[in-house]
Amino acid sequence: MHKPILMSVSLIAMLTGCGGSDSDNKTELEKKAPQNTITFSGTVYDGPMADTTVSIYAGNSLLASGKTNTLGQYSVNASIPVAEFDKIKTQPITYHAQRNDIILYQFAGKSLAEAFESKRNQSLITNFSTVEYVLADVNKNNFVTEAEWNALQNIDRNITEKMVVRYGVGLKSIIDYSATLAGFDNSTIWLRALLDDTSWEEWYRLNIVPYGEAWAALFADTWFLDQEAGRFVDLAAWELKYDNVVIPAPTEPVEPVVNYLLMEGLPLKVSVGDTINPSVNALWSNAHSTNVTALANYVVTPEGALVQNGTQWEVKQAGTITLSAEYQGASTETTIEAGEPIAEVEHIVISGVDQQVTVGDILRPQVSAIWSDEHTTEVTGNTAWAVSPADAVVFTNGNMQVVKPGNILLQAQYQGKTATIGVNADNAVLVSLRLDAEKRQQYLEDERQVSAHGVHQNGYIVDFSQEAEWLSSNPAILESLGNGRFLGKAVGTATVTAKFGEYSATQEFDVEAKMVRVSLNLPNGTISRAETLQLSLNGEFNDGSVSVVTDGVVWSSSNPEFLTIDENGVATGIAEGQSVVSATYQDFTLEETVTVIQPKIISSTPAFVDGVMTLHEGETLEYGFKFVRSNGVEHVFTATENGLDFESYGFTGQVDTSGIKVGVIDKDADRIRAIRSGEDKLRIENVPVELQQIFVELGATTSANDYPSRVTLNAKILDNQDVYQWNALTGKAPVGETVTLVQAIQSNNSLYRFWQVQGAEQDGIYATQLTSEGESEAILVLADSELVSNQIISDNYDYVLLVTTDATGAEVSYRYQLSSGALTQIVMADFPNGKFNFTYDSFAFTPNGNLVVTHSDSGVTPYVYLFETAVWEQKAQIPGVRIQTPANTKQIAVLDTEQMNYSPFRAPVLSVLDLETLEVTSQEITYPGDAEYFCRSNETLSFAVSATLKDSGAGCLVSKTGSYDGVGYWLWDSIAELPKLHLFADGKVTATVESYAVASRKLDGHIVFNAGRLKDAARNEHVEVTEIADVEVEGVIEQHIRHQRLGKFGEKMKGQYSSNARLQDGMQFTLDNVDVPNELIAVFNYGTAVRNESGNWSSDPLMYQLPVAIDTHWKLYNLGNTLILSNEESTDPKYWQLQMRKPTVAEQPEEPVTPEEPVAPEEPVPPVEPEQPVDPAPAQ
Repeated sequence: MHKPILMSVSLIAMLTGCGGSDSDNKTELEKKAPQNTITFSGTVYDGPMADTTVSIYAGNSLLASGKTNTLGQYSVNASIPVAEFDKIKTQPITYHAQRNDIILYQFAGKSLAEAFESKRNQSLITNFSTVEYVLADVNKNNFVTEAEWNALQNIDRNITEKMVVRYGVGLKSIIDYSATLAGFDNSTIWLRALLDDTSWEEWYRLNIVPYGEAWAALFADTWFLDQEAGRFVDLAAWELKYDNVVIPAPTEPVEPVVNYLLMEGLPLKVSVGDTINPSVNALWSNAHSTNVTALANYVVTPEGALVQNGTQWEVKQAGTITLSAEYQGASTETTIEAGEPIAEVEHIVISGVDQQVTVGDILRPQVSAIWSDEHTTEVTGNTAWAVSPADAVVFTNGNMQVVKPGNILLQAQYQGKTATIGVNADNAVLVSLRLDAEKRQQYLEDERQVSAHGVHQNGYIVDFSQEAEWLSSNPAILESLGNGRFLGKAVGTATVTAKFGEYSATQEFDVEAKMVRVSLNLPNGTISRAETLQLSLNGEFNDGSVSVVTDGVVWSSSNPEFLTIDENGVATGIAEGQSVVSATYQDFTLEETVTVIQPKIISSTPAFVDGVMTLHEGETLEYGFKFVRSNGVEHVFTATENGLDFESYGFTGQVDTSGIKVGVIDKDADRIRAIRSGEDKLRIENVPVELQQIFVELGATTSANDYPSRVTLNAKILDNQDVYQWNALTGKAPVGETVTLVQAIQSNNSLYRFWQVQGAEQDGIYATQLTSEGESEAILVLADSELVSNQIISDNYDYVLLVTTDATGAEVSYRYQLSSGALTQIVMADFPNGKFNFTYDSFAFTPNGNLVVTHSDSGVTPYVYLFETAVWEQKAQIPGVRIQTPANTKQIAVLDTEQMNYSPFRAPVLSVLDLETLEVTSQEITYPGDAEYFCRSNETLSFAVSATLKDSGAGCLVSKTGSYDGVGYWLWDSIAELPKLHLFADGKVTATVESYAVASRKLDGHIVFNAGRLKDAARNEHVEVTEIADVEVEGVIEQHIRHQRLGKFGEKMKGQYSSNARLQDGMQFTLDNVDVPNELIAVFNYGTAVRNESGNWSSDPLMYQLPVAIDTHWKLYNLGNTLILSNEESTDPKYWQLQMRKPTVAEQPEEPVTPEEPVAPEEPVPPVEPEQPVDPAPAQ
């Protein structure tokens, strides 16, 4: 029986690591024979491996064996008779180390003779050396020759190194951790079985945890990595390639080729009449090896010296004979000496076979002939065999394999002499099932064979495809036809399962469409003279899909005087006429006639697609058209030169789903404007005949008159993500007869909308969550109650206040947690007057969920409701009135503007109540000491709220002492520092009743500000945007005022929202565009404007102005990634959402040149997030 254990012809004189000797067992003759003595030492390491038997071989001759000590070290002395030494001195030294079922190997890289010449014969035997050894063992006899080893070294190191790491870590996981041998007899059989990717995947899936532990431990073992570094180009680099190592590639990138052939089984000397049994093994470029005896081609020199009979060859003549084998471009040869028989064979002897074997074992019997002249020769290769029972053993590629259990007689015959040996074969033990197929991909409508192979404990493989039960996870994709055959029925992935007894195996297979024909991708089969086109093929697949093919096509033109095609498929029309275009792709060839026509229009402004004038949202065009033909000739028509009249009729006024016009004629700018995606018609007067004819050529119109006339063009506006625009969207209101939106509250990137529902299955208060992705389904918050708006637009720490009236008309208030939906009632008995007063009260929550009510009268008095005790606590009064700051929900702001705008003038004071500590800090807004200006009104004062409110920026409209006309702005980067003054060059703001200020902080940390409507001397109305900017002056960065006047456009924005808790947080109305660095969009009092990445402001009157006026009903909410307009006290669930401009990212070239990375600006430091509040217990 062939098993990979440590056994060979005995030559040993053994000393163990502990110093024991076998000299007492030698015969007197052996002790007196001349000896050559040599010492071998080293370490067996996978972590030190103690109590391991180390055997040293020269070829397959055992020299000596010994045991390792507790440190895994061994030292073995070998004494070799001189007569034997001469026979084996050229054989390579190999090391075999075995402890129980673990076997490790090392190829020394020197012969026995070289070992005697060397002063150091030390070897480190490891898991890595073992994998490399097994890969080199082409004939799988556990003894690696120098030729086999050299052949492995010629294989791509990327392949062998990956396998050494993969299976080396696997061995470590078995030796040192809890991974299993999966039922195999020993680690060598395990390793050879797992070289198949399918078997590897199954084992890895079952042992992923110990494998991961072994991986980490191996790459943490610096001593081991240092010792084994020479085996790799860069061993450390493999640590970062875990997935690449453990996950097999879905397909081989290239087909493997044969790197090396090994021929064995031929004795050096034979006699005429002998029969020999050579075997040939191939080592492939993917480091796998297979027996190719039956597939190789043979040449005998001289011809006829050997005659083949099946797998055996008979020696026919004496002399030197060379047998050459060739397979797939690789070759090998062996020379033998044949002579006439001199002596006669007296008898033969069989050795090397165990009496107890297992089905599947490979038997390697040795036959020795004892001759009449008393010499002995090994004649195994010349022996004929007979087996009883005849079907108990099969001969495959020169090997003898047991295939049936029971008693088996092997009879050897050589030159008329016979010898017989009996063995008893046990049944093989099945340990796993695996699936094998040529590829994991299959074409649609094709059949494929999957094999179910049973893997036994001794590595014996049996095909159970006929006996197994076969299943497909998706028969609609991959249908089982039985016996492992499958039919691809649809494109997709399905899992194949084979079951045999208690074992099963699975494997995913991809069904892919197969190309069945090709066609020329050239509409109408025409090309214009002087036009250049990239030709392509349409690959048509058997699932009905089509793909464009350009690479790998061979093109030709039958008439290059009309049409030329270069090697890349670029066609050029030379002259009017016809040519047959030929294209070959893979196994497909087509021929198609192509006609070269007169030059045609290949581009135009605006574009025309299938006769339809096609624009994109946001596109602006001058009055006119431009057309370019394939020969470069241009046709240009303009209103100025050709009298085209766009303004008399223009677009017909079609609107999109938001009710906004699709196309507009901008008469002020003499431009065509594409506003919204959709279709319309453009009517143009006084169109010249030549232009009419071009429209007919394009298919835009059907006929041309012989005089200037009106033309109606179909127009299509395409969607464009690279513009700002407001879109009206239908919300998801609850179901009921009467559904009213009472209040909306923003929280981070969500807007919670609270609805009053009547006439439903369940009346009451409902809530929906609105984000940039849409609105959720409504959930019931509180049944049989009516909600009263408290005018607060943002949450605090996930809490909001709901004030309701129940069925009896009594007022009941609750704390509502947005994330959980938890309601906790508020006990009002100890609150002043026992109820809230919405004229004077506003509301917030602390981190632990306590309610803070700020009552505004002569000042602001905070009342804190402690939910745990249901007790109200009154705090000290704060001068001023409460203002809302949605950009900072962790603090309450109180603004005191007493005497801000009348004599004696006093600067406003901003006070802050911290909701976590309930401590108050105040900051007077810093005025110049000798200011001749003052902040005009509360409405025209705005803050750019920071994490700490006293560090906020601000801006206000200023008037000069003695007048109430607005003449400029004060801008504060910090209200604790002096402002910068900007005075209007001309004009003034004459009324502040409808004015509202917006102050916001840009990404550069400075303030931008606007307030009111500016009228110049000519009574023209403007929006003046002013900002603080860094300006370099003689190498020094200074802060200067920049300002820009824009037109007054769109609906008005009055953003106070609430009279008792005014919104004066300008950050609510500006939004940075995350897709465009340093760009922001701002909703100002009298127009919306965009600041581009270069710092310039612009305002488009048609694209993104407010669609509705902002007031106490329509309110604007800043969700961080978009702006939302929602209408309170309305039964219409519609809301408006701002589409943020998102530029199209240009496709990168295949091999881009990497530019130097710019130095990124410092990111602003984000505020420290508070700890999450602990929910208080509800009031009892």
